[in-house]
Amino acid sequence: MLKSPKNFEGLSLTFLTTEQCNLRCKYCYETDKQSRHMTFDVAKRAVDLLVSGKLVTKENKAFAQKGVILDFIGGDSLVNPKLVDAILDYFVKQVNLVDNKWTKIWRCNWRASLCSNGTLFNDEVRKVCEKWKNFLH
Repeated sequence: MLKSPKNFEGLSLTFLTTEQCNLRCKYCYETDKQSRHMTFDVAKRAVDLLVSGKLVTKENKAFAQKGVILDFIGGDSLVNPKLVDAILDYFVKQVNLVDNKWTKIWRCNWRASLCSNGTLFNDEVRKVCEKWKNFLH
């Protein structure tokens, strides 16, 4: 049985990992699905910007002080689970390398959110979910 996620607030950084989806639902907000994918280099630059603290503004500072949420969306974010895993690995590495007031908060206080239709749940996806189960929300 799955546990219900606890309410968690924090500064959110959204990764549009792909525009690709394996379904063609008529009600989907992604009407012009493409085969484009985010590169790991683009994701690394976003993580570096987050970890630097430059994304924290006067307007979102209260959320940043609570934690950080890495949000993965797409067409279906699990089209490329290796990319999601690599981004999470890189985030954890950078948060532990950089020493500023934000990384001190985020070392222990972060979550990841995956948006998926659930039809791509295979062994590769299962491994990523198992690896990050304590942080998925």
